[in-house]
Order: sequence, then C-alpha cells, then structure tokens
Amino acid sequence: NGVVSCYYTQLLPGASQTITLVGEVSAAMVGSMDNQASVAADTFDTSTVNNTATASVFVTPEIVLPTVSWLSPVSDEGIFYITRDIMHEIIRLEAQASDNVQIEQVRLYRYDVTTNNYVDIAIFTNPPYVSNLDPAVLHLFWNQVFVKAYDSSGNESERKRILLFKYLLLHLPVAAR
Repeated sequence: NGVVSCYYTQLLPGASQTITLVGEVSAAMVGSMDNQASVAADTFDTSTVNNTATASVFVTPEIVLPTVSWLSPVSDEGIFYITRDIMHEIIRLEAQASDNVQIEQVRLYRYDVTTNNYVDIAIFTNPPYVSNLDPAVLHLFWNQVFVKAYDSSGNESERKRILLFKYLLLHLPVAAR
C-alpha cells in the first residue's frame, strides 16, 4: 500500500486537467492491483461525483528464464584438456547470457572436490562475461566448471557445465639391455 500526493495549484472554472502517475510494481507482485485516486479542492466544489476514480490492473509475472552458454575454452558439456605443456597458461573462461528483459547477474563457479563445495570464480553484472582461471587452483583429473545467469525478475537459467581435465604425462626414459 502506498499513498501519492500531488498538487495542482490553479485550475480555471469549467476546465479539467489530467494528471498521470507512473509507478513501479515489484517483480514479486502478481495478481490484481487496485488503484484509487481521490481529488479534494480547497474551494467549494459543486460536483463531487467525479472526485474519486478506481482502476484495476492485473499484473502477470515475468517467467521467461534467461539463457546462458559457454563460448570458451569449449562449448557446453565440452572437455578442455590441461596438459603439462599448458599447465602454467591461464585459461580464458567466456560465457554469453541473454534474457527477454534484463540480465542481472552471471556467475562462473566450479566444484571443489576436496572441500565438497562450489567455489565462485567470478560474478558479473555487465557483459562481457570473461574471466581468467589459473590451472594451479584445479585438482588433477576432472574439474567441473559452471555458468548460471539471473534476470532482473529473479529468474535463474539452467546451469551449463564444461569439464576441465588436468593431467600430467611423464615420459620416462627406457634403457636397452
């Protein structure tokens, strides 16, 4: 519930004035919303039948989910191999997100098998959604990295995953007898 007061200082006899009020409705507001306007005059009003007006608006929720996908180092569900040759090179993570209204946030995160927790890599509020990842923070073998988008209405995208496979190949010399 809210009250808005506005004042119009001078209106000539017999004249009328339309006043438009614009307001925002919370994304959580769904259903019928009634608005009532009342007019009061500082002077004698001979006709009071037009001093109150009511308008109803039905607010529908914004339910379109944002979409997100991986661009780099591989596309959705792809596997990126981190070998000894590139073990010390930074990995560029890049995602794209879209929504019918507005993207509020994009989150890049990974699963840490040692702590059994999800660890944020980066959180963005504006594109581009690009971050660098040092392979030294990753464990040997499989690493899951996710991206998820959130829109301004509170909707969440499906999370998309890529796999980073970190391994070391050791070449041992073979001696002939």
